[in-house]
Amino acid sequence: MQSDWVIALRESAHVFLVPPGPLLVLLVAGLLLLRRKPKAGRALVGTGTILFLLLSLAPVSRALTDLAGDYPPLRLADVRAAQAIVVLAGEARSAPEDRIWDGAARNPQLPDDTVGDLTLARLRYGVLLARRTGLPMLFTGGEGGLHHRALAELMQRRAIGDYGVGARWLETRSRNTRENAQLSAPILRAAGVRTIVLVTDDNHMRRAMREFAATGLHAIPAPVRIPPPIFAGRWWKNLRPGLGAFCNSSLAIYELLGQAAQVVSPPPEQKP
Repeated sequence: MQSDWVIALRESAHVFLVPPGPLLVLLVAGLLLLRRKPKAGRALVGTGTILFLLLSLAPVSRALTDLAGDYPPLRLADVRAAQAIVVLAGEARSAPEDRIWDGAARNPQLPDDTVGDLTLARLRYGVLLARRTGLPMLFTGGEGGLHHRALAELMQRRAIGDYGVGARWLETRSRNTRENAQLSAPILRAAGVRTIVLVTDDNHMRRAMREFAATGLHAIPAPVRIPPPIFAGRWWKNLRPGLGAFCNSSLAIYELLGQAAQVVSPPPEQKP
């Protein structure tokens, strides 16, 4: 497992490498230089503004997403050799509204965090596959909730509460994709599992596949959040800047940086 300081350093670096962080740095630097060096200041402000607009366009975000990972939807015929479904956690979010439905709106000890939108998309698809195939699930994700709850535990709570189906195994200590694989592999091998269906985002799949392959497990990709065709339907709407496209561009850049880091520091091979 990676040391805490290495993970903290990487998380800090993301602020300055993944939009909107670097774009804000450009804009602030440009504004500060407008008086002393107006040409340089205008150039920085203009560059930051143009990049903001470009990353907010659907064609640009789609190109970045395809560059990060372009996986086709899973076919049920591909799952015949699989023995388990592994669903990777993404993030958590605050959900104080859930307290009402638990019948304990005034209970301050009841956690008010739940899975975020990225995790929920993966969870929903993992449950769908489990119902269609009868395969057991493993949820992997360590501490990520606002109340120091493991993401895998939040996924299990949501899966049972919303879908009536839970995971057979929970991996609750991982802090990143590499640890997702390294800490899930022993649990699966102990159960005799060698081939898995791996559920995560389309643009995250390439990095996740490499990590799980290094553990000796054979992973069948089951991507979610596959971007739709740009020129389908009312395609001209995709030419307008939008927050959704900017978020997708940011996630794709995050994954591309993660893939670059993976090349510099490849996952250690584990013996099956």
